[in-house]
Parts: sequence; C-alpha cells; structure tokens
Amino acid sequence: MEIVAHMPSTRYIKTHLPFNLLPKQIQNGEKRPKIVYVARNPKDVCVSFYHHRVMTEGYEKSVDEFVDEFVNDVSNGKK
Repeated sequence: MEIVAHMPSTRYIKTHLPFNLLPKQIQNGEKRPKIVYVARNPKDVCVSFYHHRVMTEGYEKSVDEFVDEFVNDVSNGKK
C-alpha cells in the first residue's frame, strides 16, 4: 500500500481482492473511489482453464470430461 500511496493521481489499481479485504475507508464509505467490477462468463472461465491446464499441466482428457469435472468441482480426479 505504501507504493500506491505515493503514486501520482489519477491512479488505476487492479486487484483480485474481494470487497471485504479492501481498505476500511472504502468499505465504510469514507472514501468513494470509482470501482469497476468485472465478472467473467463461467463458460469462458471453463474453456480458458481447460486450455491453461492442457498447456501447463499436460491435461489429456477431453473438453467434455473437463467440463464435467469443472461443474462438479473435481480436482485432479478427486471430488
């Protein structure tokens, strides 16, 4: 946060933090920055994750099998 505090305005800060982990001044409304919330389509997330696993982990099952595992929250063949 020290680095961000010394950045010149206007600042753009990208984070994956959930709202409850943002600074308290934002949570309680004391400070009201513009916040852009982006949510991805779950289908897009699934396809992207499939290709990521194929390229980085050598995942060898079909897309259909991966989708079943993704929907059922199966990790490494275990539920």
